Amino acid sequence: MVDELQAKVEGLRKARAVLARRVEDAAEVKAGLEATFEWRANEACNYEVSVAKQEVENYEADVRDCALAMHAETGNTKFAGVAIKMMTRLIYSAERATEWARVYAPAMMILDKKSFEAAAKSGAMQMPVELWKEPHVYIDKDLGEVAG
Repeated sequence: MVDELQAKVEGLRKARAVLARRVEDAAEVKAGLEATFEWRANEACNYEVSVAKQEVENYEADVRDCALAMHAETGNTKFAGVAIKMMTRLIYSAERATEWARVYAPAMMILDKKSFEAAAKSGAMQMPVELWKEPHVYIDKDLGEVAG
């Protein structure tokens, strides 16, 4: 069993070394491409796209602001190329909503799993849980020369 694990660790070490070489190769290829006209043309194109996207975002924000101002002034919900839709937004106190749910809709009370598990792991109070220890494997990042 120990030999099998050592063989697998050695295989992993070799696979990581291959990956590191492939990453280095890819970096060299990228560096070579970056020196080409095509790469510079692509970068220039990407820059132009990002500038155009920013311009669109700025215009969209201006259109929204103007449409909201016109809606506030006229009450209209349709303009050339723009529509205002009235959306319902709930405004409430989370504390009062929780109190209401406890009384009128207990099924709405959802377990906060993260808090429950943290409290159970702390052992600070008696809770309906069973603590179970299970092994987890952590593999060293640098396997170097693995001793058998």
